[in-house]
Amino acid sequence: MKISRLNWKKLPIETEETSDLSKNLPIQIIISLIKTSSYSNIKKRNIFIIVDYLYGKVFGSSNISDALNITTRAAQEYIKIMRELDIIEPVRGQGKGKYKFK
Repeated sequence: MKISRLNWKKLPIETEETSDLSKNLPIQIIISLIKTSSYSNIKKRNIFIIVDYLYGKVFGSSNISDALNITTRAAQEYIKIMRELDIIEPVRGQGKGKYKFK
């Protein structure tokens, strides 16, 4: 099931408005890193949705797959992108392939 609190018409990439989560400093840093990255606007939008859906939770590719309604393989590509952006880190003791936002 795809769930997001972000307004699809006014994503942070397109406007200065962000969800209520942006009041936290770490979220502001994450948003800034995403906005200034060289990835396509579609990828950036999807990463914003992932952040909005999974921030503060331990997640894996299946959670991203559910959030974006994409395949697990495509979700793994988003994990790779977010690791390159240095906005997620692996979690120990939760099983292989589990991450959380920094």
